[in-house]
Amino acid sequence: MPRTALITDADGIAGVALLKHLLDSTSKDEWTRIVVNTRSKTHGKTNDNRIHFIDLDFSRRPGTLIEHMTGPCASITHAFFCSYVHKESFEELNKANAELFENFLLALTATASALENVTLLSSSKYYGSHISPVPTPCREDDVRRGDPADNFYHAQEDFLTMLQMNQTWTWNVIRPEPIVSAAVVPGEFNIALTLAMYFMMTEHVVEEARMPTNERCWNGIAAFSDAKLLAEFCVWAAINDDCAQQAFNFSNGDHLVWRFVWPLLADQFGAYSTPDQIFQKPEPVRGMLQQEFSLVEWASDKKAIWDRVCEETGILEARESFSSASWSELDSMFQRSWSVNVSVNKARKFGWTGIKDSFDCFVDAFEALRQENVLP
Repeated sequence: MPRTALITDADGIAGVALLKHLLDSTSKDEWTRIVVNTRSKTHGKTNDNRIHFIDLDFSRRPGTLIEHMTGPCASITHAFFCSYVHKESFEELNKANAELFENFLLALTATASALENVTLLSSSKYYGSHISPVPTPCREDDVRRGDPADNFYHAQEDFLTMLQMNQTWTWNVIRPEPIVSAAVVPGEFNIALTLAMYFMMTEHVVEEARMPTNERCWNGIAAFSDAKLLAEFCVWAAINDDCAQQAFNFSNGDHLVWRFVWPLLADQFGAYSTPDQIFQKPEPVRGMLQQEFSLVEWASDKKAIWDRVCEETGILEARESFSSASWSELDSMFQRSWSVNVSVNKARKFGWTGIKDSFDCFVDAFEALRQENVLP
């Protein structure tokens, strides 16, 4: 049965990957139409006539959205919600993103008469592990922790399951670990770009590429999600009848230990780092936030250095990448004194076999960023 997809944010990291997967890895017999919500002109470069572009603002009320979605979205069978809005305060962030999804889902269900599945791209932050330590590995049926008002992923999922009751369409929730991608999206966590810039600048000034973290995080584990593999998984779950009404964790299927992988990542750019990094601050108590130094502060006077790196390599357009670096997001990750890991056993039990070496994931992203002249 031919399908029609809706990707709600093809300008974001996950949306870019989903669109590329559907274009590159599926046929017109499988997906006859791909409705893409975007404000970007770059997607128009493709000559695939399956794409239909729309520009929707899901912060608007459902009634207004229905007016714009009635025609373009009538044939939607599978919707992938990847949208996110950033706010500085926790209260505003949670309220805005809960409403964003509610507006979208109410408008979609009122206009998409052929709807079969809604996939909500959530996050491993669902477990509250970005706020404080939680039992790991996190499992899909874990008891919720923390104040619900501090976690909009709970509100989004509750609204999805409530609205689906007694309906013929199904739902999926995907909770990925941090996504590694070569897509550079202002306001999103561009981890590969930011690490690459840090290593390139420390190499340029002949400075040790120290990891701006604490001793517990340095010796702890981390897991990541390759954007391409995540897109493949989202589509796999959405069209697999056995996966209906299920939430799934997602990661590459392995984990890294920072003290061993950090020097390997630095070496990709000729920067010096050692697994025997010396920490000036005492090892923190688990649950504390601590860093040897802040990347935000470190990067505050580094624009001229980045410009020199780009000029010496002749890739002048890469100078603009400095404004897309995610220094504060890396600070938030590296200041934790606890490790975060999710179990992907449930996905395995349902038949998922995909895996990606997380070190290769970063190396591939670095290479793609270079090919696009985002990095010099």
